[in-house]
Amino acid sequence: MMAGGVPGRMHEGEVEWGGHTIHLEQLQMKHFVDYRTPARDYPVVDEAGLRRFIEVARGYDLVFCESPEAMILHAAWMADGGSPVAVCALEVQALRAVDSLRRWYETNEGRDPWPATVACPWISWVVNTRGLTAKLIEEGVPESRIFDFPTSSEAFVLLLPDAERLLDRERELDSALTDGLPLGEVLVAGSGQRDRIIALEVARSLPEVPFVVVDEHVERHRDLLQRHGLANLANVRWLAPQPVERFITLIRRSRAVLVALLEGPEAGGQMTVALAHRLGVPVVGTAAAGVAGYVEHDKTGLLVAPGDREGLAAAVQRLWCDEDLERRLCAAGREVERGRTDATRAGGLRAFEAALSAAAAAA
Repeated sequence: MMAGGVPGRMHEGEVEWGGHTIHLEQLQMKHFVDYRTPARDYPVVDEAGLRRFIEVARGYDLVFCESPEAMILHAAWMADGGSPVAVCALEVQALRAVDSLRRWYETNEGRDPWPATVACPWISWVVNTRGLTAKLIEEGVPESRIFDFPTSSEAFVLLLPDAERLLDRERELDSALTDGLPLGEVLVAGSGQRDRIIALEVARSLPEVPFVVVDEHVERHRDLLQRHGLANLANVRWLAPQPVERFITLIRRSRAVLVALLEGPEAGGQMTVALAHRLGVPVVGTAAAGVAGYVEHDKTGLLVAPGDREGLAAAVQRLWCDEDLERRLCAAGREVERGRTDATRAGGLRAFEAALSAAAAAA
């Protein structure tokens, strides 16, 4: 089985997961698809890289990837007329990347591969929110081939061969992992539809609280931040995205995690929440799509409405000053994450088996 194109920084190697041997490939869509616009609606495809991805994937019994790669693979394999290869497609972007690739196919090849992709019985789909299930059904995917796959720390087992040891090790870590990382600050991290302005306004309103922001797009947004007077706050430290090992360590060393997202259809922030719960770090966030299903207010974290700067700042301040609240939220978060981990494994394995059985029947 191949895992390629799934979120995160992939590591070469193999992991055993639920009785399956999974080979981790450094092949992701970003290696052969580039977007020329911030809206990601104009893809430019490196066709040599695309062919390499297709050829490598052909050698596996099942490919675990994201929805755009699933469509690419099915379109290529049907054109080649080869035997079916099972695919498990992870959807996290409300089909936004799929839609842009459909336009590329229509422009360059005069066809839309999506209808045949959703009709293919040996492609199963995994999602982490009810909203994404509804979106897939709306776009033609049979509900019987959609499986719940809640984001949890278990997903790191699919990305990192040494994940269990890293997740369970003590707070006192090797200097190679802790060098240069902050300790005891509020971590602003996560992907999805991040509300950078609100998060930094919260930091500005709490000058006595130290924040660290992980953001790969800080230079792209610097002019916007400067216009809002948020580019050079004295209590904010900026970090570039970290390798998985150091990101786990960064969360563990944080006093709290702030997940401030805009409201919208796309999932986002769940992995940060899941890791914080696993590692015993309290979460403060906005009740945007996705995160609201992973945090129960005042039980496993503190939630406020998207865009509520004052409420978010008050929640951070409350947590910062209340150690009993911090301990209670951490204990409940750990318990919820244990159940989420079981559900991730169960849903993933059901999706794998459904795709493998359908491919075997069609061979």
